[in-house]
Amino acid sequence: MNQHDEAVADLKNDNEKSQNETENLSSQVEKLDEKLQEETKNLSSQVENLNEKSQKGIENLNQTIQLMQKFKSFLFNENCTSKECLLCKKGWVFFSGSCYFFSNMDLTWNESRQFCQNKSADLVVIDDLQEQTFIYDNI
Repeated sequence: MNQHDEAVADLKNDNEKSQNETENLSSQVEKLDEKLQEETKNLSSQVENLNEKSQKGIENLNQTIQLMQKFKSFLFNENCTSKECLLCKKGWVFFSGSCYFFSNMDLTWNESRQFCQNKSADLVVIDDLQEQTFIYDNI
């Protein structure tokens, strides 16, 4: 084998190595791209979840503020902890912008009304089918 043939053989060998390295690198790039796409999907999902939680937190805060404005007797010490404010007093149920108290006590209408007024409330007046269903489901 002469010098020319050796040089050609070396170049072919180098070319083959380069092609193998290129294929390996292309494969690695493809895998990294797939991993990047997967991580992007995961991060997008996490961002979406955080946005939903944030939106729910904002809605909860707005409801609390509305109730505080609606009920002038809203007491922070009774309804708020260091982390959150309850929309209603303990034992009461929030529905459609109002707080409801369900009692098992056997009282007359006047006694019931007085009981409610002592709690800065009044007896319910059912305005629509949704409210009627809510009350029915809770008694």
